[in-house]
Amino acid sequence: MIDSEGLLHITGHKKELIVTAGGKNGSPAILEDRLGRPPLINQVPVVGDGLPCICALIPLTTDMRRAGCKLRPVSPVPPPHQSESSTDPYAAPQPTPQSQGAVGYSPEPPAPAGPPAKKNRMPLIIGAVLGVIVLVAAGVGIGALLRSRNSDGTAPSAVSADWAEGSHQTWSLDLETGSYVRGSGSQLAVASPTDSPGVWSVAAYDTADGAPQEQWNVEVEVDTDEFRFEYWGDYLVVGGTLLKTSDGGAYTAPWDSRHAPEFLDDYALLCTYDGTCASWAADDPSTALWEQQIDEPENIFADQPAAYPDPSRVYQDDQVAYVSVSPSKAVDLATGDVIDFDLGDTYGLGALADGWVKVDHDTGRYTLLSPTGKERDSFEAAADENPLGAARLFDAPNATAEQITKLARDGDLSWARAQVRTDEDAETCTVAFLVDGTELDTTQEDWGCSFDYTPYLLISDDDSLVMLTDSSPMQAASTVSLRGMWTIADGKLISLDGYDFGADQFYLFGSELIVAYDPNSGELTAFAPGAE
Repeated sequence: MIDSEGLLHITGHKKELIVTAGGKNGSPAILEDRLGRPPLINQVPVVGDGLPCICALIPLTTDMRRAGCKLRPVSPVPPPHQSESSTDPYAAPQPTPQSQGAVGYSPEPPAPAGPPAKKNRMPLIIGAVLGVIVLVAAGVGIGALLRSRNSDGTAPSAVSADWAEGSHQTWSLDLETGSYVRGSGSQLAVASPTDSPGVWSVAAYDTADGAPQEQWNVEVEVDTDEFRFEYWGDYLVVGGTLLKTSDGGAYTAPWDSRHAPEFLDDYALLCTYDGTCASWAADDPSTALWEQQIDEPENIFADQPAAYPDPSRVYQDDQVAYVSVSPSKAVDLATGDVIDFDLGDTYGLGALADGWVKVDHDTGRYTLLSPTGKERDSFEAAADENPLGAARLFDAPNATAEQITKLARDGDLSWARAQVRTDEDAETCTVAFLVDGTELDTTQEDWGCSFDYTPYLLISDDDSLVMLTDSSPMQAASTVSLRGMWTIADGKLISLDGYDFGADQFYLFGSELIVAYDPNSGELTAFAPGAE
């Protein structure tokens, strides 16, 4: 709109759904509403259709400047070998052992910070650049586990080594553009937008005998284009609706549809901004297992952007699952029992495979803790200029106390079969992944020192193949997204009959089934290993 003085005013969006060049979806109206809520933000125009990522220009109000807020460039995510702490309150926090978007292990948990920013419901990674530009990489996090859990709790079969010998197309399925894809076992689930605003068509297909056979198809109303679409026990979560995976029967989710919980195995956890946390179990979702108030609501990890908690927040064994819900508290998902780590202002906390680690960012002292927070050991980290770091493994997302001690105190990476190397100079910063000393070819993605997702490597049972995924190790479905697949012997990237990793979306459904989705055309294509 042009006013009487000839000034152009942007009053809305041409389209209500942004699709990035990589096929990730986002609603600009929802992003603008959420990002523009803080009173010190003037306005938030969001763009990104056809671009590598979604961007928001955030002009600051004069009130913010009067409040004394400083504007300065935010440093990129430090490469994995950097572990020095900082006392600069405006410095970027150090990456955690599994921080979102960082490439490899860093021995330091994040430096303490203020209350977390209110984020959007889908897994969006938001980082400030030059104080006024926000890059939003809409990582849908589609897919699930490779070698951990099937839907029935059993270990899936090993990935076929025949993928290294080539592949051929077996079937295809035409979907709506902008659809979401999930899978567990032999079931393929698809959520597609309809012509009716706020209404999505959800269909399930059986792929056990080859070409997908439709099991059921229902329409679900959601209050936003950004909603949870995940497997949870015997249900598919679609916003505020639970669909039975067997027949599509619809039930109202027990949590407020305005909020989005996190899922871990058969648990759902929701914390709100007033500090109220509650947990549900998938075998009886009608009643909360517990609900209680955490006594530090200003620091609560509420409205988390991803459907699954980052592994750095999770300690889990055969008896218990603890998830940190604030910088210094973790809660037992089954009972609601709270561990208070009683951290000082200079400490950060991270989960290990066998407990927790807290780091004093002023002194560099590490303290190893038991699963319940009891002190076990303490040491000071040594400076390390080694460009190599430990890559994150999907099947072992958290390091052990012994491994983190070797890495932080001794700079010892002998325990890390998969490693990541940082190559940087005054102008560029790139990474390379290595498995058994063999460097992997790059994909079409820009492997800079900061990813827009957390990369995990998966190694096949026969040690012949390695895969890169952005799926969460915490999810319980059995399909995993693929960002790349290589032969370990020579590090060569495997291609799939004209489809390219880094340009299209791929999902590993089984040992001999990979599905590629083109979000621009809506075509879903299945591949099997070996020549046709």
